Amino acid sequence: ENINDARIADGKEAADALLAEASAPELDIVIVGPYLIDVEQQGADIVPTKYREVLRTKGPSVREDLGYQAV
Repeated sequence: ENINDARIADGKEAADALLAEASAPELDIVIVGPYLIDVEQQGADIVPTKYREVLRTKGPSVREDLGYQAV
């Protein structure tokens, strides 16, 4: 998914509701371990504030040309 498609919760009540909604598909094993992250709006983009989440938004950090995933 793309972080710019994220929904931003303003306040604890909204964050709790958003996390509850995101957790529902976990019961069907559609997603695993949803959690909230801190973001900020920069123009039209939503940007994570922590480096760990910046890395996660960029996708896998493995070389796809090596190992079993190589085509």
